[in-house]
Amino acid sequence: MALTKRYTNEIGPTYPQSVTYAAALSINLGVSTTVKVTLTGNVTSCVLTNLPHGLVTFIITQDGTGSRTWTWPANVKGGMTIGATASLSSVQSFISDGVNLYAHTPGVTNQ
Repeated sequence: MALTKRYTNEIGPTYPQSVTYAAALSINLGVSTTVKVTLTGNVTSCVLTNLPHGLVTFIITQDGTGSRTWTWPANVKGGMTIGATASLSSVQSFISDGVNLYAHTPGVTNQ
């Protein structure tokens, strides 16, 4: 019996993609399903493209100043409030159905 994929875009690569800070971010999850970004300012809007089916993880790091804010995209359900401590990271994972991301973990702050 041959095994076949259930979805054509089931799970993308899991190595972290580093996203360059911008106040308005556009993140292509087709590049990687693990996203790393260092905040050097507030993210006021964010759009996700090419959502896969499966696990998506965000690693959001404050710069040396800290207290930067992050606005989750509208299709992210249960996104945490990120930590504000300078030079530390907040991490949260989600399950994607290809349209929305649903919090898989409560997230951890200031790591």
